[in-house]
Amino acid sequence: MNWAAVTYIIAGMVYTLTNIPYGALAGVMTEDTDQRNLINTSRSIGMNVGMIIVNSLSPVLLLGFTGGGAEVAGSRGYTMTALLYGIISIPLFLLVFFTSKENVRPAGEQAKFSVTDTIGNLVKNKYLMIVTLVMVIQMTAFMGRIAVCAYWVIYCLGSFTMISLIMTLPSVLGIVGSFFVPAAAKRIGKRNVLMGSMAIQAVGLLVMYLAPFDNMKMVIVGDCIFGLFNVGFPMTLSMVTDSVDYMEMKSGVRTDGTAYATYGLATKIGNALGGSLGVLALSAAGYVANAEQTAGALKGINTVVNLVPAILFLLGAASCLLWNMSDRDADEIRQQLKERNCKGI
Repeated sequence: MNWAAVTYIIAGMVYTLTNIPYGALAGVMTEDTDQRNLINTSRSIGMNVGMIIVNSLSPVLLLGFTGGGAEVAGSRGYTMTALLYGIISIPLFLLVFFTSKENVRPAGEQAKFSVTDTIGNLVKNKYLMIVTLVMVIQMTAFMGRIAVCAYWVIYCLGSFTMISLIMTLPSVLGIVGSFFVPAAAKRIGKRNVLMGSMAIQAVGLLVMYLAPFDNMKMVIVGDCIFGLFNVGFPMTLSMVTDSVDYMEMKSGVRTDGTAYATYGLATKIGNALGGSLGVLALSAAGYVANAEQTAGALKGINTVVNLVPAILFLLGAASCLLWNMSDRDADEIRQQLKERNCKGI
């Protein structure tokens, strides 16, 4: 058990070590805001496609590697499946490494600065703090719902077999919705796309919350609305880049890595809060494991899975109003940085 805990912690640390520079790439590959939106949207599409592939293939691989006509996956199945995914990931990482080029670089020698200076720059970066707040709220709602959604499907909808459909639809439709994000961001701005997507996702959750448990058409409609507008994450990545440009203009220090580390911390906080609070809220709502749920418990489960995340999504959308830097302002900042860097200031 100890070795499993140690390897899990190491895997998480290595993932973070890889994911932070990967997340920062869009901001240093190009200064063009439309290209940044396109890169981040492509990342989101790839993530959703990967989730669909992994969710579809993993059960088959787990049983296949376990062998012997197993109906339940064993330790060998998990080990070999993880090993296979690890082997597949290596050429993908190398592909990103060899095909990506950093084109945005600060001019001249960068002054040395301490950890205290770094933290100070992050805290003083009001736009980074705003997008961090939005991400904590958004991830708490999103991951909290994922953690407890199966209970709603099993006990409220009364259909174990519907879990796969209810959980997969948002990923599939999120891919479809993502194709329209770059054009929408160009037309109405990143903040408005993010704010609008979360508000409409809240509408989808409210539709599912209000749907009678035996009205599957209404449930599916709500799930489709929720999934189709699950397109806000690429915008938060682009907004982090805008916040980095903003702070470089103010302080002369570019902090792509630490800014994305802060963003990553926000996602992890939201993930931890959502997962833990969701389960605790189920217990508080009257859920009893492996038992027939009371009418009050069913109402509580529905509230935890749909109403509470809807309220959080609306709160996240409202938090976007704190962001008062327009895309035109961001473009002007980048132009000023470009001129300043050309002069070697």
